[in-house]
Amino acid sequence: MLRTKYWISLIIIFLAYQSVNAKNIYISKIIVTGNKTTKEFVIIRELPFSEGTQVDSSSFKSLIESAKENLTNTSLFNYINIKWEIDSSGLSNNYSTNPLSSHDISGQLFSPTPSTESITIIINVEERWYYWPLINIKLEDRNFSSWIKNAKMDKITLDLGVNLDNMFGRAHKVVISGSYGYEKGFSFSYNNIFLDRSGRHILGVNGYNHYNKTINAFSQDNKAKYLKASEGFMLKEFGGEISYTYRKNIRQRHTFSIGFNRSSIKDTIL
Repeated sequence: MLRTKYWISLIIIFLAYQSVNAKNIYISKIIVTGNKTTKEFVIIRELPFSEGTQVDSSSFKSLIESAKENLTNTSLFNYINIKWEIDSSGLSNNYSTNPLSSHDISGQLFSPTPSTESITIIINVEERWYYWPLINIKLEDRNFSSWIKNAKMDKITLDLGVNLDNMFGRAHKVVISGSYGYEKGFSFSYNNIFLDRSGRHILGVNGYNHYNKTINAFSQDNKAKYLKASEGFMLKEFGGEISYTYRKNIRQRHTFSIGFNRSSIKDTIL
């Protein structure tokens, strides 16, 4: 009985000591560097904290790691470094007045004192290249072996286009491509359109139009048979989609989309 009371007393004393010595961290300012293209608010909205946030020192390191992970998930940067500096003066007489010092996320946290540290967080990013050409060659046959037996250049589709990430520095994504050869047409998508600075409302638009003069109509003796239109096209297809995403928080999204597709086939094939 005495031993139980002894351990209970020790636990109470330990918890009381931790409570008294617990330190809060006040984020007084967030500085972003290295973002030559990306707007600063695009980076800030991915952080699990903001200027004026007060957090417990025990959870501060995990918040920094979460912030780095969130920024990595945007696929906008090759390199991300987050460090913080303790302000030389606090917000009141109860705040620490330690000299300015710097720590990275793997460094030692502040020594526990019964005061609140006021800090400045510095985020440095290295942006990646955002504009890429799209080139794709498709052999319009069952496989390469089937195509090579009767190789024809008119049974090749060449897709050419461009992929634009981080349009206007707002993380918008645009893909434009055209098809030439066996299949003709184009496709267009404009996604990740954030309608507000907080990033809660996101819009996406996609559209395409494809048409063929020749189509694989049927098989005979295990060989594909093609029909070619003398006028016009054997197959026409176009469609589109619009989507709306509600981003409740950084890692939770709800998406609603509506689209349509229309295909028309020349009556010769029926």
